Amino acid sequence: MTAVMYPAIEGIKTFRFIPVHGMSYLSVNLARVDAIELMEIAKRLGFKPEIVQVPLKNHTELWALLWHGPIADEPADLEDKWDELCDCIDSDATYLSRGQSRVEYLANGGVEYDAG
Repeated sequence: MTAVMYPAIEGIKTFRFIPVHGMSYLSVNLARVDAIELMEIAKRLGFKPEIVQVPLKNHTELWALLWHGPIADEPADLEDKWDELCDCIDSDATYLSRGQSRVEYLANGGVEYDAG
């Protein structure tokens, strides 16, 4: 059985929730924050926010994409800016995602979480 994604909105860039291998992005779910406040904070942190859509199985979400590109090109201060962003808005609305395997994640300093 093939999963059917919710239809996309014409004219708005579409992003997958999980980036392709080797890519990363920092984004914020607009349904969970004040969009005007987010845009002001993002610009203060040096981001150029772009509204994108993420089609899911039952609905399409709108996100503010703050940064995206190859993992190797991530700004050195991206995680620091993410932390600062999380201090200003609902941190659960933010998403820093890297398209990498578990082995790559751990090799790059990722933390192994105990599921138990």
